[in-house]
Amino acid sequence: MKKIISLLSFVMFIALGLMAQAPNQFKYQAIARNTAGNILANQSVGFEISILQNSSGGTSVYTETHAVTTNEHGLVNLNIGGGAVVSGTFSTIDWGGAIYFIQVRMDATGGTAYALMGSSQLLSVPYALNAKTVSSIDWTDIANIPSDIADGDDDSDILASLACSPNQVAMWNGSSWACTAMPSSTAGQNAADAYGSGQIILGVSSTTYTLIPGLTQTITVPANAKVFVTTYGGVQTQTAGTAYGIADIGIHVDGNLVGSGGQQRVVSANTSGLGNMIDKWAVSKTYTLSAGIHTIDVRAKDGGGTADIGVSSGASPLIQGVLSIIIINL
Repeated sequence: MKKIISLLSFVMFIALGLMAQAPNQFKYQAIARNTAGNILANQSVGFEISILQNSSGGTSVYTETHAVTTNEHGLVNLNIGGGAVVSGTFSTIDWGGAIYFIQVRMDATGGTAYALMGSSQLLSVPYALNAKTVSSIDWTDIANIPSDIADGDDDSDILASLACSPNQVAMWNGSSWACTAMPSSTAGQNAADAYGSGQIILGVSSTTYTLIPGLTQTITVPANAKVFVTTYGGVQTQTAGTAYGIADIGIHVDGNLVGSGGQQRVVSANTSGLGNMIDKWAVSKTYTLSAGIHTIDVRAKDGGGTADIGVSSGASPLIQGVLSIIIINL
């Protein structure tokens, strides 16, 4: 897994001085920090900015890149709509036709190996681009504008003095700057375990998959997400003396085995001097599922052999099955 080498604390404001013909750009300020929360001062950094439609994981209608250098406070100023175009046309975005989100990716080394920093909804101000009818704005008539912004300063000294933690963002609350939780792209992500609540005994004729008690989870999958499923547990031959049992284990999604993988055959064999042998299953698979509610469970069936075989347990951790599910929002 690629390690994210930097984090970003960012603050966005839109230039309110729209003239008779509104420019097809808006301003974005960011303070670049490393994983320890230290400001990346006087350093080249790379940004990839995308405008997403309808949700934080929605379709990108426009993407551009910027190669910039931070100032002594780690601050950069970007003109969104004025970068190097990757896809889409900024001037044709229908700001009044949908809701939009801005997604920020950054390479702290100044290259193009961008890591996702987060996404947040664009609120009312960018949509002044949709009207393009404002003739002028008198700054003296606008209440509660930070004095440094009104007089042309970029507020970098104030923002740097806040010392927000790496998971916070500096925001204007109407009277002062304050550190608040950083917008995140992790909405909808989750991880949960389910544990075996009982044992099933598979006879040599149990050829139909049967739910292993307790190993089931019903999850809500957001759009543009991956679902990583892993399960493990034990099987045990039930007959004393020389004998063996075979269990087939399968991950089921909404009642079905889906695609390649997700299945395993386990053999547990006794000897004349050693009985009740235990063996383990361990199965993992990544699924791409449609957005919505899905049920994932683990089932077992007999795979042959000379003896019945017990699968999982409701009490013994030596054999109890586990079903773990991780939802990763891309």
